[in-house]
Amino acid sequence: MGGNSLGGEDSNVTELSSGCEEKDEEEEEKEEEEKDMSRWDILYSKPFYKQVLTTELIEYLKSSWSMLDNFVGSRVTGDFIEHFKKFHEDQSDLENDER
Repeated sequence: MGGNSLGGEDSNVTELSSGCEEKDEEEEEKEEEEKDMSRWDILYSKPFYKQVLTTELIEYLKSSWSMLDNFVGSRVTGDFIEHFKKFHEDQSDLENDER
């Protein structure tokens, strides 16, 4: 058999896998975090964790998530998430309201 055999030479395995890019450390960390994430993890964030759940906190969550309606059809990427963190992060407003 020639170079197309999967059961033959070790070089075939190398040839088959040589086109795959290795994941960098950051990608691997994100994948590991995704495995452990739950939609409820937001409750561990500063405005919620160890706080009394109020209607204001619930409204804050609702308004944050309903904002995504404007982006239906967009691909969620790291840049997409960073956009929201940079331009739509009003967590400080929430913390000031609670004082």
